Amino acid sequence: MMELEREYRAALELASTGRYQDAAAGLEMVLTEKPGHIPALLLLGKVAFYRRHYRRSQACFQTALIYEPENLSAYFGLSFYRERKGRRLFVAGLLSLLIILLLAGAMAYYALSSHLQERFSRLEKALETQAEYNAAQQERQEALLSGLVELSRRTEDIAGLQEIALAQHRGRLLDLSAQIGRLADSQITLLDRLEELVEATRTEMEKLRQRLLYGD
Repeated sequence: MMELEREYRAALELASTGRYQDAAAGLEMVLTEKPGHIPALLLLGKVAFYRRHYRRSQACFQTALIYEPENLSAYFGLSFYRERKGRRLFVAGLLSLLIILLLAGAMAYYALSSHLQERFSRLEKALETQAEYNAAQQERQEALLSGLVELSRRTEDIAGLQEIALAQHRGRLLDLSAQIGRLADSQITLLDRLEELVEATRTEMEKLRQRLLYGD
């Protein structure tokens, strides 16, 4: 019995200096000899917890409660695991919520991306149609402008031809007017000669009549 107490106190000293592995080995020896050694169970539960051997630590506190159901230190030791379990459940809940949010965000992003892609596709088609319409309108405007230029050129040519024709007609009219003038002058001269001839004829006829009436 005294040997177990010395082993326990040595393990307690090692644990107080942070030598948890050596302390655990000594406590395991104590519990091998006396499984119901409550102080060793409680100390090993703490040492195992510090070493992150959580199952062994929890088992030590539960064993202590089996031997002493009213042991407050054992209940206090197990409270770490209840709190740890609660933290683990809380973290698991947060992770689940985060995963749900990520999935919802991914689905929303996919839906938005699909919607935007469809809108962009429609916009590109509309822009292509608008570009084709603008190109057609530009071609029509260029064709109309070309037609107007050609019409203007032809109008100018026609106007030039009309001026030439008018000039030619004007010249012909002037020539015709001159010819008519000359013809009129000739007719006047002819009439003058006819009048002279008629007058001479009258004179001769008068002389002839006088001769016939009075003789020579």
